[in-house]
Amino acid sequence: MRHSFASAFAVTLALLACTLARAQQLGTTLSDALVRDSEVTLHLRNYYFDRLNPGDVPNAAWALGGWVGYRSGWVGDALRFGVVG
Repeated sequence: MRHSFASAFAVTLALLACTLARAQQLGTTLSDALVRDSEVTLHLRNYYFDRLNPGDVPNAAWALGGWVGYRSGWVGDALRFGVVG
């Protein structure tokens, strides 16, 4: 198990190095992809629930929520980063 993780990690690092080298050839730097070509998304949600239960008992609730997302630009037309929380 440890050997397969190390192999996968090494392959991932090699692919990342090749992609960054290719990006330098194309003139796209990592900072351009992470800052200039990136996008941030804010998605807010609001929900209000109101009903009358049997016996004329009111039931009401209000919930707020949402998510924030970040997506980088393309690095060398091959690699893109993203995160949502």
